[in-house]
Amino acid sequence: MPAVNLGAEILPIKKDGSQSAISDFKEATILVPGRFGEFTSFTESNVRSLCGRYGMDFEEVRRWYDGYDFSGDAAIYNPYSVMRAMQEQKCRSYWQKTSAAEA
Repeated sequence: MPAVNLGAEILPIKKDGSQSAISDFKEATILVPGRFGEFTSFTESNVRSLCGRYGMDFEEVRRWYDGYDFSGDAAIYNPYSVMRAMQEQKCRSYWQKTSAAEA
């Protein structure tokens, strides 16, 4: 199973007088992942492996979920959608009704 970091981090935040130490870290984001891109999402290799394991057509999964390609870096895939497709054995939009604000 590929390892995925979905951005959950614990940051030491301290207050010293009127200044906080929140600016004392370097952030790697999904928009500018740099060399950490493979840890922010699924890579093509991860998705190929998952498709083989769960009997899904890689080209169909790629057409549905290969939506991120940053300046020549490797394409990355949305892990939520890919995992739901593997679970449901069907490619579709899995982001419907995911907001807590929806009634």
